[in-house]
Amino acid sequence: MSSGVLSRPGVSIYYEIRGSGPPLLIIPAAHGTHLTHEDLALRLSSQYTVIGFDRRGSLRSRFLSPPTREQQRTLLKDTVDDIVALIQHLSPDQPVLIYSISLGCMHALELLSTHPDLVREIIVHDPCIPCLLPKQSYEQVSAAFQSTVSIYKAHGPAAASETFVPVVTSDEDRALLRDSPTHKKLLALSILCFNFLFEYELPVLLGYQVPFPVLKVYREKITLIRGELSSTPLTTEPITTLGAELGLPVKMVAGGHLPSATHPEAFTEELSSILREAL
Repeated sequence: MSSGVLSRPGVSIYYEIRGSGPPLLIIPAAHGTHLTHEDLALRLSSQYTVIGFDRRGSLRSRFLSPPTREQQRTLLKDTVDDIVALIQHLSPDQPVLIYSISLGCMHALELLSTHPDLVREIIVHDPCIPCLLPKQSYEQVSAAFQSTVSIYKAHGPAAASETFVPVVTSDEDRALLRDSPTHKKLLALSILCFNFLFEYELPVLLGYQVPFPVLKVYREKITLIRGELSSTPLTTEPITTLGAELGLPVKMVAGGHLPSATHPEAFTEELSSILREAL
């Protein structure tokens, strides 16, 4: 494994590279750090050159100074621009495969819509994108997110997590996670990483609109997958809407919303098969 830092305006983006083969970029989920995906990267590194990174504002890619109002306003665009710069730096001669899950799917879809030439295929797994929810579910998720932010400001990330986590994971998912070897690691990362998520990223996620007209042009570069155990509205309804709007099937895979932690072998095997089909 090798690592490096890519200098970007106001922030330094931390990245890691493992293995050899076709380039595969993993876009981090809500935690914002590659640390939650490094076990998956290690398992895939025998077949791919796996690139992982910490999203701007997260653990090892912190802002050099507190983000300005302008940086807050342009957070989504700037994050996608970071990913563009990373791909151009690490894979200048060929487009990359991309695996995204949860909040990271927003960045993957934006990347494809703005820089399709850099993308070979994006795997969109349980996209937690509120605008794709039916009205009633959207209102419930929006209220839960707003409550999360209020609790965070009053009591910190640990207390806010108790409201946020049930929105994205089922009871069964959390029970399996508690029995997994990575449980303590994910708990620790939640405390370290959720500050930026609750302070800056949840408002961006709530306001995001999927660029369907552009995505329909590049639909052949999109693969949709859903965890068999995913059951909350935010982890099941958006991908159904996405599939219907784009005319794409949704493939079921092992586990729920945290499959690389709860079903590592089965999920890696299924994801590897999906990635091979994209080559």
